[in-house]
Amino acid sequence: AENTMSRPAMNPLSASPEQGGQEVVTTDRSAVRLPSARLSSLVLMCLLVTVTVGWITLRYLEGRMVAQAGQSLALAAVDIAGKLDLLMAERYGDIQMMARSKSFQQRDMVVLTGYLQELVAAYPVYEWLGVTDMAGRIIAATDPASIGTDRREQEWFQASRDHGGIHIGEPQVSEDSHGTVAVLFTSPIHGAHGEFLGAVSSRVALPVLEDAFERTVNALQS
Repeated sequence: AENTMSRPAMNPLSASPEQGGQEVVTTDRSAVRLPSARLSSLVLMCLLVTVTVGWITLRYLEGRMVAQAGQSLALAAVDIAGKLDLLMAERYGDIQMMARSKSFQQRDMVVLTGYLQELVAAYPVYEWLGVTDMAGRIIAATDPASIGTDRREQEWFQASRDHGGIHIGEPQVSEDSHGTVAVLFTSPIHGAHGEFLGAVSSRVALPVLEDAFERTVNALQS
């Protein structure tokens, strides 16, 4: 009987160092999975760092934009306040100059009307200008419809007649402002001996001032 010898089982992943003249390398799957897990963790950490840095940068830029916007608004407010003071001071000077003018003291209706029309053309902030006699009747105005109307019951006329000095009224719609909110300036007109001759009054339209202020804000924000 043929004598049969048992052979040891061969590991498919193992081989003799000289099998077929080539060396066969044994692969360990756990060793492959380990670097892959580390790579995934590294990518995740990079993403977290990127998101964190991006969020911090966004918050910083947002803060800077808000600060710059606030600074621009503050500059606009200061600029607008300065312009408003200047405009009101100019209108105060205008009414004072008219009250002291000889043309207003001499009561020449044609000269008065021409003067008022020229002033309105030069300064669009004026919605209306008018002159009264000592009884409160309008004798000259930029709006012809106002001439001849009675203003003796108006606060601005009574304040000029009774107290003297320049009267400044709060912004409001009046019968002479054509439905526009306007600031009122009134000054008494006195003769050579200090007698009351009447009053000169103006209406400074706020919408015209608002347009100028809006241009200021737009220029600072651009």
